Amino acid sequence: MNHKSKSVKFCITGLLRMWEKSYGRLRSNHISIICQDSAFEKNKEALEQADLILGVDFTKSNEETGQVSFKGKSLHLIREGIPNPYQQAMTVLGEVFPFWDTNKPISCYGFGEATTLGGVLSFRSPCNGIADALAQYKEMVPNLYLAGPKSFAPVINMAISTVKKNQGKHYVLLIISNGPYWIPLVHRNKDTECGQLSCQEQETIEAIELARKFSLSIILIGVGDKSKDMSRFFEDHLSAEALEIFQVVNHTEIMAQNLPKSEKEMDFSLAIMKKLRCV
Repeated sequence: MNHKSKSVKFCITGLLRMWEKSYGRLRSNHISIICQDSAFEKNKEALEQADLILGVDFTKSNEETGQVSFKGKSLHLIREGIPNPYQQAMTVLGEVFPFWDTNKPISCYGFGEATTLGGVLSFRSPCNGIADALAQYKEMVPNLYLAGPKSFAPVINMAISTVKKNQGKHYVLLIISNGPYWIPLVHRNKDTECGQLSCQEQETIEAIELARKFSLSIILIGVGDKSKDMSRFFEDHLSAEALEIFQVVNHTEIMAQNLPKSEKEMDFSLAIMKKLRCV
């Protein structure tokens, strides 16, 4: 068995063990069927080859988009025993995608923090798996100043640079970001005319359009209130080709389902896997 097939087997085995532990063999068999459906099969190659890049939104809007989904707290609030939405999403990624949490190097970047000045804030580069990324995130957040303006271009362009340096590898950029609520998803100046894109919106669209030329998949994970609205902006402004490599997964909506926690986490994981682009 080659390395690629081992990776896929490891991923699926992790899913089945997690499901069977909570719900028994019947539901485990159900997930086995899902993992063999056409959408999953189409993206196996991406799962086999993917290296992970993680982007975390540190814009000030995170203080305002937890009114409903996080009891009025900042989405980056660090409390012992009560993980915030960013911690929840990262934890599930580490549990269900074990090949991303076995001391495998992961490049992690924050954007929108006051000191980045339109660039990115690097975690200790690279992080040794998701668990290390979580530990660094928890340590960093209390010392950060959430700011803006929000643009996804810096972290996407950083991912493109990584792909250029490592040709032959496929990368998955996971961006965890809050939903728009009453705030535009990407920053808009007050003087931006209706029907026109702001500088941040334009550079975000251009970065995604550029990314489609490389071996890169981008998944935007929505957290916070109204994160279901995140896809509208991109559907309205991206080309069909760009939408093939850029997908949105709504963590908040999935975790709000009236289902057991483990089942919701499984739905979240499957949503990510089924949206990875086939290389």
